[in-house]
Amino acid sequence: MKESIRAEKEGYDAIVIYCFSDVGIDSIRENVRIPVIGPGETSLAAASMICNRFTVLTSESINIPRTYRRLMRNGIAREKMAAVRALDIPIGELRTNPEATEKYLKAVCKKAVEEDHSDGIILGCLGMAGYGEKLEKELPMKIIDPAFLAVAYAELCVRVGMRHIPAVYPVFTNSSNVEL
Repeated sequence: MKESIRAEKEGYDAIVIYCFSDVGIDSIRENVRIPVIGPGETSLAAASMICNRFTVLTSESINIPRTYRRLMRNGIAREKMAAVRALDIPIGELRTNPEATEKYLKAVCKKAVEEDHSDGIILGCLGMAGYGEKLEKELPMKIIDPAFLAVAYAELCVRVGMRHIPAVYPVFTNSSNVEL
């Protein structure tokens, strides 16, 4: 929160939350007037336009229940999400062995096509950023990379003046004097 407020004061044009879970997005939007972009919600919106069914990939199986529970609050996910699957690679290790990560990604994506009948994959951890382009060339599906999509959407929002409004995200008044 403090960094978001500081970023706005220093003249940043937008904020992209670097987590597919869009952690803190509502409270940040209540504290700044610049666009605040959530990779999760942006990816779901994109998937709604280009996929009939999609699967979300997370890093570890322990995250599946939490990811599923959170996504089920979203109408797009309730309508089009076929499954949440895991690579079973800890977040911190997604970048240490790119070849292994690509191998696991390809195997899980194949299962999503064959078993979930998905035509789209959302990389549900921004630690997977950049892995989708190669896979998309090899598999019959669209791979949505929230990291790049969220940044592009932030640029669009700045360019066209699209941002959240106080009627939806009232300005936080801090009447309880919480240190921000």
